[in-house]
Amino acid sequence: TDRATWEKAERDLARQSREIAEMINKQTVKSEKGQQKITVSGGFIRPVGGSVTSPFGWRVHPIFKRKIFHSGVDLGMPMNSPVKAANSGKVIFVGWYGGYGKVVIIDHGRINGVPTTTLYAHLNSYRVSVGSTVVKGQVIANVGTTGYSTGPHLHFEVRQNGNPTNPFNFIPR
Repeated sequence: TDRATWEKAERDLARQSREIAEMINKQTVKSEKGQQKITVSGGFIRPVGGSVTSPFGWRVHPIFKRKIFHSGVDLGMPMNSPVKAANSGKVIFVGWYGGYGKVVIIDHGRINGVPTTTLYAHLNSYRVSVGSTVVKGQVIANVGTTGYSTGPHLHFEVRQNGNPTNPFNFIPR
């Protein structure tokens, strides 16, 4: 049934978000052991322009039509628009991740003592690979509509200790 399908998809998204948190925590611990320190340059920038099409927090999902937690912000942009690194760091994941579609995750090291990463999802294409060091403003991908998506946009997350936090605490509105 449709309801069973949507409920499974919702559970899958929640599981995928938890798995991403676990993966990020493992990667950031690994990168802190003896590797070069990541230097974050000043404040974060917006990875794309565009307007907010879906905010961070609880919302009615545009596909599932049920209230679920949205772990990032959606920024509407034309297909293939360049996506920039919100700050300098090291790429720790590039690939498909379920409902997130094509994803890039960047480790920014510790910000105010807290391991901080950014996640860029629903991408059309990648411009970086795992292990790449990126600088703030560098083009890392192109906007797409992969995974659970209703149109071209960037789903952008900031995670601290692997947990989603409001991106607008870091980037300009």
